[in-house]
Amino acid sequence: MEVNMAYKIKINKNGKVNEYIRNEDPDLRDMTNALKVEQQQIRMYGRPEGPTNEDFDINEANLAAFAVRFWHNQFSAQEVIDGATAKLDTLTSINVAVGDALNDPDSTKPEDVRPKKSPSPTSTKASVPSTTITKRAYKRATRSKTSTK
Repeated sequence: MEVNMAYKIKINKNGKVNEYIRNEDPDLRDMTNALKVEQQQIRMYGRPEGPTNEDFDINEANLAAFAVRFWHNQFSAQEVIDGATAKLDTLTSINVAVGDALNDPDSTKPEDVRPKKSPSPTSTKASVPSTTITKRAYKRATRSKTSTK
């Protein structure tokens, strides 16, 4: 029997912390969605003048959309944007998922958001109880600038 990994994310919805779980390993669709996030970040940090406010808005939307798809539509993109907090490590959870979808060996996985082995199926309801990606995108963007000179 193969044991899948559980990915958890916490989102504050209407003053209540909700935890959502995904038990499947990242698949091809997740990899494709993670590449979209990463490519946009590489573009935004690759500009000579740096990221714009529009870039940050696009990045926010891309991260939220990735989370919605990765956790199988258990919440909305707007709920991610409104309920993601540093205290809940929401962005860290998203970044771990993106890094794992990209099979990134440099992905930072703090103990509290590291996937745990879990034999149970994906939860379909909520239970109550900057980032590695940006750094990686920045390194790749700046590396490509120096390699083209």
